[in-house]
Amino acid sequence: MSNMRLADLAAAFAAPLDPEAISKPLAANHWELLAGFLTPTNLMEGETLFQRYRDERSLYFLESGRVTIHYENEKGTLRVALVSSGTVFGEASFLGNMPRQASAQVATAGRAWQLSRLKFTELYQRHPSVALDVVQLASATLARRSRDARRRRAIA
Repeated sequence: MSNMRLADLAAAFAAPLDPEAISKPLAANHWELLAGFLTPTNLMEGETLFQRYRDERSLYFLESGRVTIHYENEKGTLRVALVSSGTVFGEASFLGNMPRQASAQVATAGRAWQLSRLKFTELYQRHPSVALDVVQLASATLARRSRDARRRRAIA
């Protein structure tokens, strides 16, 4: 990979820790093209990345660390999923263009890469095949999580 900016992210996706992750979701040259559209985020334990019902629609690529997906009800906070490196999260709001259905909080410090809707639109215009791969990755992740009754509520 000539562009080392996403080398660790690509490696995490090549050998994901999350059992629901799609292994080898993007070709090496697509990671290189995607690099200019992702914003790195250092994750600090306890940090909230997004909250349920908010209008933020970014897709997150988790390089390292762990993130809990949960929602709050009248009984308190219910953790419904623990997302590990090598997968995406925030896929439902990203794909459905709707407010968040759950909240995301950092369980273990690490690093994620954020793809905003604005940057995705730019990616689609410049590199449609890479944008299609991203949509397929997010869709496959959403489909896997939708089939798992324990994680169905974790779709954010």
